[in-house]
Amino acid sequence: MSALDLKPTLEEEGRYYAEAMLERFLAGKAVPDELETIVSFMRGDMLRGFCHVLQRALGGAHG
Repeated sequence: MSALDLKPTLEEEGRYYAEAMLERFLAGKAVPDELETIVSFMRGDMLRGFCHVLQRALGGAHG
């Protein structure tokens, strides 16, 4: 198994960012502009993974 096989997909990376953001938010450690800063550099699969985690956390259905 090579190092490339261990690299997370962009969607997995987006999910990681969302989980970390939610953890900081729930702990009262997130600053107001943090969500905007994180999302501003995301596109495509990374943004899809990020949104999936947020949607699930908010109780929404994901198709």
